[in-house]
Amino acid sequence: MPAPQGLIEKYANKKTSFRFHGRELEFFLSQALFSSYSIDRGSRILLDSLSQDKDLSQRESLYDLGCGVGVLGISVKKAFPHIPARLQDKDALAAAFSRINAELNGVEGLEISAGPAFHGYRGSRFDLILSNIPAKVGPTVLRHLYREIITHLSPSGRAAVVVVQAIADQTEALLQGLGAQILFRLSEREHRVLHFTAPEEPLTGSSVVERLEDAYFRDTLRCKADSFSYTLDTIWGSADFDTPPYTVHLAAKLLPRLLEQWKKESPRFFIWNPGQGHLAMLLGSVIHSVGLEEASIHCGGRDWNETELCRHNLRLYAPPQLPCQSFPLPDPAVFDPPEGTRYQALLVELENLGNVPPVDSVFQTAGRVLAPGGVLVILGKAAHVHRFARPNRRFSTWGDKKYRSYRILALADRKKTSI
Repeated sequence: MPAPQGLIEKYANKKTSFRFHGRELEFFLSQALFSSYSIDRGSRILLDSLSQDKDLSQRESLYDLGCGVGVLGISVKKAFPHIPARLQDKDALAAAFSRINAELNGVEGLEISAGPAFHGYRGSRFDLILSNIPAKVGPTVLRHLYREIITHLSPSGRAAVVVVQAIADQTEALLQGLGAQILFRLSEREHRVLHFTAPEEPLTGSSVVERLEDAYFRDTLRCKADSFSYTLDTIWGSADFDTPPYTVHLAAKLLPRLLEQWKKESPRFFIWNPGQGHLAMLLGSVIHSVGLEEASIHCGGRDWNETELCRHNLRLYAPPQLPCQSFPLPDPAVFDPPEGTRYQALLVELENLGNVPPVDSVFQTAGRVLAPGGVLVILGKAAHVHRFARPNRRFSTWGDKKYRSYRILALADRKKTSI
């Protein structure tokens, strides 16, 4: 899949240079992705350790787990273009930036995709697996990731990972418990690099996790916002895992009045960037309270894990007979519904960043997907929502509420509504 057009203008905040194995490289970085102002120290020392591997050029396959903007996989592929390489990240924006950076560096033949660890590669084996392991994924996820890495190593393969020191000892204990043989260790003040091989005897039992929540599950929350209650499961590595965000409290005050107008219709609602599902579950509760018997909820976002969890929560905890769908968006800056699908409301949860998703992308999408009488609802930090409140020829303010430093803004499409 080619890189989506316009992502550099929308998301890149810097282009930086880097050198590996005598090759000069450049990378676009993004404020919406890890290490947004420089190549992080962990990736640098991991690549330095690889440059000392005399057998690196003999590797026959490469997999970069959690590739981010592509620093690890692209650097190795640039130095050794004959090695087939796969890069994968749960974040569609990261995968898109990896494609852009591969093109920037003239690196061809990469297979780059969005999805959880080894998604689409069941049964595959790799000679070299690289990863800059996230620091806050939780103990069950760490074990799952290392088991997956070991399971997907070829008999002569090697994995090279870098972790922050806070989880370094835990990582070594997990690897040893799984029977991995640690071949190389490099510790610095903040990071530790480990090279290891799979045990001689294959791991017993299946490493395949059929459902994301089996490996990533953190807790089941029973939440209350205004007069509405809902339940959802949460996962490691995502925000709002212990309490509803303030945006949900705002939505609980505005959504009932908004939904009342569609009582005699079969309204569809789309949530862009649903996170773990707080807003989706609240919306389901409001739909049930208002009595919208023919309503449906669709959700989509750039984070594969969160989108899958939102799907899980809607399936498990949404009111009975409420049709729900949740799916990852291949282009995190654009939402294109199936031909002919229109929504009564498009709800957009802004990230805690200055321009994510971009204002122009949101307005363009809303103009394209809203049905007659449709409303665009923006939720997030008040400073970020403020950008959508500027005078607009197409949209007029329908509702506006603030709570602490957060805000919800409902905008009616002048061309499609008489609200």
